[in-house]
Amino acid sequence: MTKQAVAVLLGFVTLICGVELYDAYIGDGSLHAYGVVPRGGSVVPGVVAYAFIHGGWAHLAGNVAGLLLAGGMAATRGAAYLSWVVASGVVGGGVGVWFIGEPGVTVIGASGVLFALVGAVFVTHLVTFDNKYYVSKAVMAAALLAVVISGLIPTEGVSWEGHLAGAVAGVVCAAVFHSVENLEEDS
Repeated sequence: MTKQAVAVLLGFVTLICGVELYDAYIGDGSLHAYGVVPRGGSVVPGVVAYAFIHGGWAHLAGNVAGLLLAGGMAATRGAAYLSWVVASGVVGGGVGVWFIGEPGVTVIGASGVLFALVGAVFVTHLVTFDNKYYVSKAVMAAALLAVVISGLIPTEGVSWEGHLAGAVAGVVCAAVFHSVENLEEDS
């Protein structure tokens, strides 16, 4: 894990914590209106902003814990990889929620990014076939798959659509990175 990858991860976490600090103490929850509203509202601002806005400290803490764990695993691939996965989670998760989310419900939170990281780490563990740490990678991949599946179970107040869209974005991002790495190795 490089210093740059750690900076990307901690920078994102610091940013979402700063946004919640502002929203809780100065904005009085007014930022919630800037989330993604499926098939309505301002598409671009919502798709970009939703991942940085949280519904309170407990919501933020849950996402931060997962982001640090999954982001730490993704950071072992480097800062560029981590940056692309985070960006795919923000944009892919937001666009996915806009298309498949429940109309009229404003969606906020970084769980699309979290599930993008989980999806990317899962794919990375599946496609890197070195015998070293094979058992630990298999256990980690199974645990990550369980997290993804549990996040897709519809629950009141939780956007399973954001989880699904984020996971798909992370899987696609990891697959593209793996393909590019294979092309570079072959040339």
